[in-house]
Amino acid sequence: MTSWHQETVNEIVEKLGKKFSRIEHPFNLPGQTRESALYQPDIVVFDSNEVKWIIEVQTSNVRKSIAGATILAEVCVAIMKQRAKPSLFFVVKDSSVEHELQKLERRIQLIRSSLKQSSLEKVELQRKEVFLANLIRL
Repeated sequence: MTSWHQETVNEIVEKLGKKFSRIEHPFNLPGQTRESALYQPDIVVFDSNEVKWIIEVQTSNVRKSIAGATILAEVCVAIMKQRAKPSLFFVVKDSSVEHELQKLERRIQLIRSSLKQSSLEKVELQRKEVFLANLIRL
C-alpha cells in the first residue's frame, strides 16, 4: 500500500512532468553525490539547469522538520551560487489545522528574516489541493 507521502510525490511529479523537462525526486543538494549532500528534498524542479523549485511533502506539521528544511534549503542554494533564486514549497495535508499552519508560517518568516540575505525567492506552505490547483495554472 502506498503512503499519502509517496502518492502525493508521485502526483506532483506527474503534473510537473507535463511542464518541465527535468524533475528529480529525491535529489541531493548541493552536490549530486550522497557524500556531498546536506539535504535531500522530496522533489527538485529544474529550469535551464538551475533549481527552480524545491518541494517538500510533509506528512505532519512538525515545526522542527519544516524549520530545518528551510535552513538547509537556504544553505544549499547559497553554496550552489545560482543566478536565479528558487522557491521552496511545503505541501501539507488538506486536513491541516489553519492555526497550526499560521504558526509554521510565522516560524519560517522568523528564520528568513534572521538571514542577512536569503538565497530563496520565497518559501510557502500550501495544502495539497491548493498546490495542485496552482500547478494546473502554470
